[in-house]
Amino acid sequence: MTNGIFRTRRNALVFISITALGVSSIIAQLTVMRELLGTFAGNELVVGIVLANWLLLTGVGSALGKLSERFRRPLAWLAGLQVFVALMPLAHVVLIRGLRNVVFIRGEAIGFARIVSSTFLLLLPYCLVAGFVLTFAATLLQLDDKRRAPGRIYVLDALGDILGGCLFAFVLVYVLTTFKSLYVPCALNLACAAAVALHARPKWTVAVPVVAGITVAVAAIATRPDLATTRWLYRGEDVVERRESRYGSVVVTRVADQLQFYQSGTLLFYTQNDMANERAVHFAMAQHPAPRRVLLISGGVAGTTTEVLKHRRVERVDYVELDPLVIRLGKEYTHNLDDPRVRAITMDGRLYVRSTRQTYDVIILDLPTPDTAQINRFFTREFFAELKQRCMPGAVVCVPMKGSANYLGGVLAKLNASLYTTLSESFDSIAIVPGETHLFLASDAPLTTNPQELASRLDARGVENRYINEYFLPDLLNPERVETTRRTVEAAAESAPINRDFAPVCYLYAIRHWLSEYRVRLGVFAVVVGAALVVYLARLKPVPLAIFTTGFAAAGLEVVVIIAFQVLYGYAYHQLGVIITMFMVGAALGATAMNRWRRLVSRRTLIALELLVVAFSCALPLFFILARSVAGALVAQLGFPIVMVILGGLVGAEFPVASRLWFRGVARTAAALYNSDLVGACVGAALVGAILLPVLGLTTVCLLVGGLNLISAVILLTSKGGTFQ
Repeated sequence: MTNGIFRTRRNALVFISITALGVSSIIAQLTVMRELLGTFAGNELVVGIVLANWLLLTGVGSALGKLSERFRRPLAWLAGLQVFVALMPLAHVVLIRGLRNVVFIRGEAIGFARIVSSTFLLLLPYCLVAGFVLTFAATLLQLDDKRRAPGRIYVLDALGDILGGCLFAFVLVYVLTTFKSLYVPCALNLACAAAVALHARPKWTVAVPVVAGITVAVAAIATRPDLATTRWLYRGEDVVERRESRYGSVVVTRVADQLQFYQSGTLLFYTQNDMANERAVHFAMAQHPAPRRVLLISGGVAGTTTEVLKHRRVERVDYVELDPLVIRLGKEYTHNLDDPRVRAITMDGRLYVRSTRQTYDVIILDLPTPDTAQINRFFTREFFAELKQRCMPGAVVCVPMKGSANYLGGVLAKLNASLYTTLSESFDSIAIVPGETHLFLASDAPLTTNPQELASRLDARGVENRYINEYFLPDLLNPERVETTRRTVEAAAESAPINRDFAPVCYLYAIRHWLSEYRVRLGVFAVVVGAALVVYLARLKPVPLAIFTTGFAAAGLEVVVIIAFQVLYGYAYHQLGVIITMFMVGAALGATAMNRWRRLVSRRTLIALELLVVAFSCALPLFFILARSVAGALVAQLGFPIVMVILGGLVGAEFPVASRLWFRGVARTAAALYNSDLVGACVGAALVGAILLPVLGLTTVCLLVGGLNLISAVILLTSKGGTFQ
């Protein structure tokens, strides 16, 4: 490939420009995604919205790229567009942090419609230009066979994605802040723009990237943008500390004598929140006659460790937290982890439960509602079965769930009922403490919600509380409220499905509840989007349709693989970086192979690749079953990356074949196929991650993706002559 690319100076310039674009695109996507998740307190639905907008707008940009044939000075245009690509990600972060509390009210929860519209407008300029440049670059390549140009650009972009993904996941996220991370692709793209401008007309074009680079450098030195924009985001609070970890930024602010801890924009906890800490701990601790060993999954820094240690017989508290930075800052700014009986463990909570041999008298999950697939892993039948193995005889488990103090109905009742049904699979006794957050207490021993009995037990142990005591317990555990809540949940539980790892119904109910709070008319939205999609698909010829279905499979199955990996092995950020990068490696290898093996380019080859995607989709659930039964480091480190290389290889191999079979000139071919690929990926990411996966489960989604590609293969097989073209 490189011999053809470097045959002319223009080809070499295109090579470095598109590779730099790939680096910028992946780093910008990961960085902006993290910022937006913090801004919107995001779950997978927000991820799906952002990713769908990103892919859709990039696809529209690639379709507009065919207009680049009209450019009289193409190298000058390429240099200018690359300067824009270099600067816009920095502007994104400034706009996100600066306008969050201007466009939206400080502290308000932002609804579905406003997330869709605001992210669409924010991403519009960068994504349109990035997509435009892909098609534009294909028209600039000087090749003997023009039909190879779109496939070559596909490979170059994939190489940039690989470099950017590796750089971000294994270097930048560990050592640099958000802005410093973005300076790297900014400098790379400005350097490439300058190199292109040196060979462009007019000659003064080179001044544009040079001036832009100087401006960015001066602004970085003079303003300290990370700290300045963080202060914009937290107006009214004194920013004490901001640090970065691979899991997100952690910010500590102060208001009067109270400290707030935020992770990626979301409030983790604040100090002096005695009511929440006492409630999370003492209802569970009072159920056990003599708790000695306690496991806390998350929340310990907030002060729950201190509450646990009020029970004097406690000998050991194992506190598991995913992000080590949270623990480090907790030790610096609080005294909640000072006691030698507290053992802080930095590990994914589910991975710890699966790998430890310790057993406990009380296990407390201090987690939010399962409105993400990541959190839902802690509310499934499989996890509760693993948790049961860590329980001593008579142990008590406490699981929180979003509730209602007085009335529980609708989808919220179904959410609580699903948890009740799921817990009942592993434990004989279930008690519910009602409130804005319900506490589900589970054990094989008898449980009580009698306020006098619980107050007596706490008093006998010398536990002194401000809120969970003999004065407040009769109101918190009002018998009528407790009984009404229990009856409502049990009635709904008669038809409630069990929450499973690969069929996350609690996640589905949590998303539906989140949407219901904003009165989102998803039916209308779905009809409009569905109609637009039908019109779009009806206009596609068989070859672009094949690229659409393969793009759908690529994004959809990548979501499936990542969630399956998290379920089986925990949230291992480094390993997930490897998985995503391996997909890019496979795509580059597949496209390169087909660019070289031109004799294989035929309709039969394209049909065969579609059928291989079908076979891969159907075989993927079998791999997950194997991975579950042979769970270990070898499968995690080799099995999942190999699976992603295969998927990427199949996806990447189709593009050069399609570009030669369906050639309509470089600009038109590149525009149509890039657009089909990106729109397919847009639909796949949004539909699978936000809707199909929680509704249908992993296995059914895989079969559905395979069925979609089978339809595409049949259309290719049965189309004739002009219909095929």
